[in-house]
Amino acid sequence: MLFSVENCEIIIVGEFPEKERIATRRTGEAPGHCSDRFSDTRDSESLSTANHVEKSPESQRMSNMKSSDRRAFTLLEMLTVVVIIGVLAGIILPAMRRAKEKAKMTQCSNNLLQFIHAIDLFRVEHDGDYPDYLSNLYPSYVDSKEMYLCPADYCTQGDSKPYNSHIGADGGMPWWRPARHQFPETDDTKFNSTPYRSMRNDEVEYCSYLYEFCGAVSSHPSYTGLTWKQGKKKEMTKGPRGRAIPIVRCFWHQKRRPGTDRYVSKQKDVLNVDVRRKNIYYSDASAGR
Repeated sequence: MLFSVENCEIIIVGEFPEKERIATRRTGEAPGHCSDRFSDTRDSESLSTANHVEKSPESQRMSNMKSSDRRAFTLLEMLTVVVIIGVLAGIILPAMRRAKEKAKMTQCSNNLLQFIHAIDLFRVEHDGDYPDYLSNLYPSYVDSKEMYLCPADYCTQGDSKPYNSHIGADGGMPWWRPARHQFPETDDTKFNSTPYRSMRNDEVEYCSYLYEFCGAVSSHPSYTGLTWKQGKKKEMTKGPRGRAIPIVRCFWHQKRRPGTDRYVSKQKDVLNVDVRRKNIYYSDASAGR
């Protein structure tokens, strides 16, 4: 095939097969301008037939099956995904549980701090005296009954009616604790049946916290013949100056040893607010640091 250019005209010399491209010479154009026009004379019916060959039903079905096989998961792939999900769940769920418990302890700490501030305001207006019950702070110094409820209080899981009827119904100590640790005179709930119930504010029906400056006569062996308030004041004056003395405590975060009436040993999840420093600290059930 030969190509030559004369006066910007293209002359194509050669032999082409039938139905191939044919170059047509165009003349009469100004010098310096070239124009080529090629037309495809391939049979349109042949092209259409070649590009749109109909497939038989059998080949179409085989093609669909192959396409379906390529999209499916193998058993090994599915087992791998299940194992990965299981591992992630084992890592994430305990972390979420700990975060939830931490959030409850944070809210409970805020409640305790608000109580100590409210008690300080009460003392300013009552010649330095402490309230007989925390319920006496409502509504003048504490404006919400929700503050009396610990978010971790699980008394509704107990089997002792009516003390499992509502959060805070069981008082400051869980129902499963031995009787010598219950101190029922300190229960700041509507179920307080001791002679001192008239000293509390009946508007507050439930309370999850143990108030250790209670005005009731104490059943604690360390304060025989004294009210809780008198026993604690005596402890403040005669005890070591640097010792932490709790005024309000929460036992609902401490874990129970399964099948027993004891707490898990070496665990310090009891929340306390120190009467002197006005700060929150953690301890075991005996209030030791």
